[in-house]
Amino acid sequence: MIDELNQRYERGDIATRFVPLARRTIAELEGTGAIPDACVDSVGRMIHALAARTSSGVLETQHGGEYLRHMWQRSDGLNRLLGGVLELEVRFALIELATFVCIEHSWIGCPPKGFAPLRPPWRTMIDAVASTGMTGDSRTQRWREIVSDIRDRPVEGARQILTCALTRSGMVDVERGELSDDDFAAAAGKGRRWFNQSHCAGVRLLGQTFRIKDRPSASSPVLGVPSANVSTNPTSRLGGAS
Repeated sequence: MIDELNQRYERGDIATRFVPLARRTIAELEGTGAIPDACVDSVGRMIHALAARTSSGVLETQHGGEYLRHMWQRSDGLNRLLGGVLELEVRFALIELATFVCIEHSWIGCPPKGFAPLRPPWRTMIDAVASTGMTGDSRTQRWREIVSDIRDRPVEGARQILTCALTRSGMVDVERGELSDDDFAAAAGKGRRWFNQSHCAGVRLLGQTFRIKDRPSASSPVLGVPSANVSTNPTSRLGGAS
């Protein structure tokens, strides 16, 4: 099915041809008979955003399949790191939010050199996610609020690992395919292990915060930064980090 998704789609064919096929593809990848409508809506919005980058609003050849592969691999990686505590549609909403910001700011393709957590562009990524005016659903808005909350905490290291998690979730190369751990490590000017550890810690911080905010009666504790000292990359079985 990915081959069919990689075809060129006219603007009017995205909703009628691409989206139904994407629904069946995701269900097949997930091993389920059906998936939540919210997941399909997330995919549809991002496909339209990708198509809007062209003057004619056409989804170019390969772009659709590569984006769907990106979204599913990132979702599967988040699920592995968080132990299955977040629903599929919640994971898709986070990926949608991060990807929308990357599309909005033309951060598409291999990460630019100097796009490092210790330099301003990475703070710009967090600010862009926290302040984006994208209209998704309640889940994307909740993620945006969570990113804003974490950004403003006086917790050492929180912004650095948050940026690694957001960048890995949102940056996609629809031209050449999957971005590798080495692509991100090189762009950050750090080693692969450093980036993977920071990414994993950032994902855990996001997941922890989402679960706490999902409990209406819960108080608002001051959360620390999860340890980045992981011995393995839980997403390596996907052929790359997620």
